[in-house]
Amino acid sequence: MHSDKFFLQNCEGLRRIYGYLPTFSEVNLHKLQLDWNGPTASLTLDLQEFPDNPPLKWSKFNTIQVELSISPLTSVQLSKFGTGNKCSFAISSSDNQDLEIVLHGETEARLRGKSAWICKISAYLNNG
Repeated sequence: MHSDKFFLQNCEGLRRIYGYLPTFSEVNLHKLQLDWNGPTASLTLDLQEFPDNPPLKWSKFNTIQVELSISPLTSVQLSKFGTGNKCSFAISSSDNQDLEIVLHGETEARLRGKSAWICKISAYLNNG
């Protein structure tokens, strides 16, 4: 599935790996970390779909993991953090030009900040 609007900076790596920008609508959230420097929020999540033609070095893997950051943060609301952390992930632009990331599911959170970007893209073998 393709993303309609994508507000993350430096998406070129995902576009090269998938041939398009994959959706972040269904993710497995591994980590949500807050840092006073920025202030910044970092999220580590697994994407639902694996690319049809992954890089050769990823041929034995089945899961793409993305680390992203949003900074400077203007607000954070975290109302639930689950153990499996399957959730929907949406990013949009708000009226005051902040970006808003909303997680809904086993984790419930709303993060607002000025910019969001992909820090790392990796792959691993998910046996779960």
